Amino acid sequence: SVSALSDDIYDSANQLKRNIISAIFILTLIANIILLLFIKKILVPINNLSRLSKEVMDGNFDVRCEVKTDDEIGLLARTFNRMTEKIHERTERLLTLNQELAEAKNSAEKANQSKSRFITMAGHDVLQPISAAKIILSIILSRTLDKKDHELLTKADHALDTAEEFIGEMVNI
Repeated sequence: SVSALSDDIYDSANQLKRNIISAIFILTLIANIILLLFIKKILVPINNLSRLSKEVMDGNFDVRCEVKTDDEIGLLARTFNRMTEKIHERTERLLTLNQELAEAKNSAEKANQSKSRFITMAGHDVLQPISAAKIILSIILSRTLDKKDHELLTKADHALDTAEEFIGEMVNI
């Protein structure tokens, strides 16, 4: 009768309720497994790439990201590897150029020092005969000379003074 039918419907409803709850539990479990696989497939490589990026920022250009897939994550990893190779090559080139520049600077400084020593020595070598000529002119000018010879020798003395000043300034440059 009605009471038995009502009990059957009630039992069926409870069984349906348990089946729905079990299905929801199983679907939630499957969703969590899919989420964990997604996290492993996406987040783990991105975290690895982030860690490697920090190493590159610290100057380690030899790090490489392992490429396991052929998807966007794999493309990102290959691009990262090419980028670090380019950074490494350019850094090595800059270090080489800086070394060459330092060597060229040292050579230029040595050449400049040699040039300065040469100019100083040559200047002194040229000043000695000028000084001797001035002494001789001074002696000649102290003697009695006619006016024309005195003017001519005075001009020569002034020319030697000018040459002496010019050479002295060259030596001091």
